[in-house]
Amino acid sequence: IAGTTWSGHPVATDRQSQALVMGALLATMQNPEVTIDWKMVDGSFVTLSATDVAAMAVAVRTHVQAAFDNEKALVPVVTANLDADISAGWPA
Repeated sequence: IAGTTWSGHPVATDRQSQALVMGALLATMQNPEVTIDWKMVDGSFVTLSATDVAAMAVAVRTHVQAAFDNEKALVPVVTANLDADISAGWPA
């Protein structure tokens, strides 16, 4: 839920934000001509085309999947050693 960066802008990756990104993606899939004014984590607004929304959605999904992948790799490590270092490997 730490967020990621897309096209130089900070983007939230918490569950609510993921749902909003997917909603925006669906809207642009239904109407590729629509543009969306999106509020970034830093409070700035960016006007996104359908292509931009799709690229942002991919970036968010890739970030979230990388976090899940790292968590999956760490579960057996922590299970075997409760003192294991779990700070490495998280996506930026």
